[in-house]
Amino acid sequence: MRIALIEARDPGELMDAMRYLDDCQCPLWIGLHGDPELESLRLDGISELADQESAFDVVWLEGDPEKRVDHLQQLAQLKKPIVVPFPPVASLREWEQLKSVDQIVVSFSYRAQPYLQSIGDRLHSGQLGKPGLLRIHHWTEWREEQEPFSALYGLGAQIDAACWLFGDRPQTLYAVNVPAEGRVKFGLQLHLGFADGGMALLDCLVMEQVQSYSMITLIGSTGAAYADDHHNMNLMLADRTEAIQVEQRQECWRRIWQDVVDQTEGTNLREFDKVADLYRVIDAIERSHREQKVAEWQGDHYELV
Repeated sequence: MRIALIEARDPGELMDAMRYLDDCQCPLWIGLHGDPELESLRLDGISELADQESAFDVVWLEGDPEKRVDHLQQLAQLKKPIVVPFPPVASLREWEQLKSVDQIVVSFSYRAQPYLQSIGDRLHSGQLGKPGLLRIHHWTEWREEQEPFSALYGLGAQIDAACWLFGDRPQTLYAVNVPAEGRVKFGLQLHLGFADGGMALLDCLVMEQVQSYSMITLIGSTGAAYADDHHNMNLMLADRTEAIQVEQRQECWRRIWQDVVDQTEGTNLREFDKVADLYRVIDAIERSHREQKVAEWQGDHYELV
């Protein structure tokens, strides 16, 4: 697979990651980067990709979500798969404008993390029973340009993980503010209530001078699991206790690109509606936070009650 990178935050890191994968390379990229070794591969703009159409198979698009609608519409003319991390665009309204662009594959790198996949594999195979209580504790580093709820969209990956593990959108949700003090610039506790009495508690902090950290605990009806992204070790408690060491980076990228292959080759249908649902959940969290009310799913939308 030959991948053209557009406005990647760190093209060097992505290219390093590709070395873990068979038949994966980056012949072209667009954006700014200080690595002279990459300069020979750089193009000046998206319009130049049309002249290089035979040199790549897939586009990886990052950059500012506020500007992605125009980029996605331009790239759609190339008829190549376009991989974009969540959030693909700035709002649900903009996402719905792109419904006819069927080449878009939204990437959720958090869901692809091996420590999370190992829990999901055991849960979905029935080894942990039905999910009852999920706790995700997530720290991320504050950037000066962030507005508080742009940080919330950065937490979309954790909200997506909760929906993926429970297999549906939350039926109720409530957002509680975490006071900004010390190194904490913004924080939320998200309470997500799922069908059959399941619950997720997401404790999310955006902090100054912090190393990103994510921890997950899941209690099912017949077992439990714990994992974090620092020690690459999972603990499963079910019929037998299991300590699983996972290799992070290689497997993460394999999962991401396998998902791209599955969606672009038709193995899985494009997840347009699931992405739209995630926007609805995040919009409801923002309203719940602002009004300090519970939001409840009412058939096709969330209503504050």
